[in-house]
Amino acid sequence: MSATQLHIDWTQVVHKRENNSESEQHLHENKYKFRGQCAYVKSLLENGVRLTVVLAVEVYKITSLPRRIKDLKSKGVPIETKWILDSDGKRSHVEYFITKK
Repeated sequence: MSATQLHIDWTQVVHKRENNSESEQHLHENKYKFRGQCAYVKSLLENGVRLTVVLAVEVYKITSLPRRIKDLKSKGVPIETKWILDSDGKRSHVEYFITKK
């Protein structure tokens, strides 16, 4: 099943548990926002946008891209990851994308 065919029930919680009570409360208070961000990230990736943390924050106002990526991967979205290297050949940052088949 391709990413565009994958149906995700956005009425369900994005993820069920956090690792501490403060984060658990934050998840509960923001579950609708996080679901919306997941749907938005999935749509961007399906439309060929290659996302980085900086791009997500500055252009799309998504402040926790790695968490949204993890949520989407746990729902079966085939997101790929590529390390971008700096001019010295060292890892600089990660780029997330979906390869169209």
